[in-house]
Amino acid sequence: NASAEMRAHRRYLENKDKEFAQSEEQILEEIKARDILDSTREESPLIKVFDAIEIDTSNIGIDEVVAKILKNIK
Repeated sequence: NASAEMRAHRRYLENKDKEFAQSEEQILEEIKARDILDSTREESPLIKVFDAIEIDTSNIGIDEVVAKILKNIK
């Protein structure tokens, strides 16, 4: 999981040269709105279960994410 701000920044960088590019602020607002909808919907809301292991991927790369996952499953 990464912060809404980091997810917006990553999406902005992915899309900035595309025809449908939005501002980073627009993307952030959309992500925040979607997160609220996803976590509060009646049918299958996205919620963290009590024993889940959460890895904040905001400031780490894929190799470090994989290392943290492997560390937690050993």
